[in-house]
Amino acid sequence: MIWLAVDMIVAAVVIGLLVNTPAAYKPSPIDPAAYEPGQVHPYLTRLSSDFYNGAQMQEPFDFVVDQDRFNQAIADWFEQANDVSLYCPAVVFQGGSAVFMATADLKGFEFIVTIAVEPRIDAQGMMSLHVNKVKVGSMALTPIARLIAGQMYGQRVAEGLIDADHWRAKLAAGLLGAETFDPVIKAEDKKVRVQAVSADRGKLVVRFAPTR
Repeated sequence: MIWLAVDMIVAAVVIGLLVNTPAAYKPSPIDPAAYEPGQVHPYLTRLSSDFYNGAQMQEPFDFVVDQDRFNQAIADWFEQANDVSLYCPAVVFQGGSAVFMATADLKGFEFIVTIAVEPRIDAQGMMSLHVNKVKVGSMALTPIARLIAGQMYGQRVAEGLIDADHWRAKLAAGLLGAETFDPVIKAEDKKVRVQAVSADRGKLVVRFAPTR
């Protein structure tokens, strides 16, 4: 009977950790008056315009994302994968990391998923995205999550399901495999390179410079 009691206590602790809600998780409410259904949120449109215009000038520029306005823009985001639904996202820019949180629903069981990513630029100008935290509730799963996601990504590349040379694929490879990549993004006939990234006090600031 003692082992049964111990197992029940452990199970209760695990469940408590899984259903814990992080204090920083504060998703923005959906504002139906902000824009018409099916349209892109005005703030996301502005960000796209800011990047395009900055790239076309062919001069160094700062691309700034405001945490509160970005959270308002993604408030209605929803993703379904197999039996798991993700919704009510919230992003926090603090301490050099971008922290993404969302509610996950697995067959009626809800818990909060947290992923923290720290962007880094090395001396050669190559970029990496260090996943320094993966949590379900308050339970840390970083090594396991990174290993599984990396293996799944590698399998998709091997099967030819992902173009490994596309900049989005390079971003994913850096995120999942801790690989470095050349942070060059094309905007029509112009190219820009990420020179620096900072994430703190509710602001994400990416420094871009023109390149060939």
